[in-house]
Amino acid sequence: MKLAQTGRIDAIVGCPHSETAVDRAGIAFNGYPGLIADLTGTPRDRSFMMLTAQGLRIAHVTLHESVGAALARMTPDLVVLAAEATLATARRLGIASPSIGVFGINPHAGEDGLLGDDDERVTKPAVARLKARGLAVDGPIGADLLLSQRRHDVYLAMFHDQGHIPIKLISPMRASALTIGVPVLFASVAHGCAFDIAGKNAADATGVIETLELLAGARLMAAARP
Repeated sequence: MKLAQTGRIDAIVGCPHSETAVDRAGIAFNGYPGLIADLTGTPRDRSFMMLTAQGLRIAHVTLHESVGAALARMTPDLVVLAAEATLATARRLGIASPSIGVFGINPHAGEDGLLGDDDERVTKPAVARLKARGLAVDGPIGADLLLSQRRHDVYLAMFHDQGHIPIKLISPMRASALTIGVPVLFASVAHGCAFDIAGKNAADATGVIETLELLAGARLMAAARP
């Protein structure tokens, strides 16, 4: 991380890890976005994760925490910060004018309050603020409907499983996880470590290779800008 911050390297790839193993070692850790935030002096509520695979890019407002805890701290401000980081990352990946689809919190984005008022309080005000700035934002809309249409360059999920399930469904072993909203290029593979094949020389390195290629491409895009 120090090498990246001083410009001696361009990007970092994190290989598979076990959060349980880190925790058992007595180290507080709930995923790379929080760690990278701490190491770069970035507030944790400004560091997010974007999964990408086969042209599908989904960022997350919240990540490794219970649904109750995630909902309790979700605010329009947090959704706006996550959307801003998502759009900035899309531009860094070469999408000049990205469009973003924002998932609802509740099924069908709450049906105007019929299925809960969370979207009325959180996602609708956030989207209104983003639209007022002239950004290409749609939502909040139910995640199932948005993904079935595939009309947007990037998507913003409210919770871990909303974004992880579709990515893992289409690409269980070849997805990349970008830490976004931080001043360094960092990505990890989106799959975990495989204790069942340890020492058998059977691991598939494709995920790591494609993550390297993703970061190399992002770095080239940045270098090509005037």
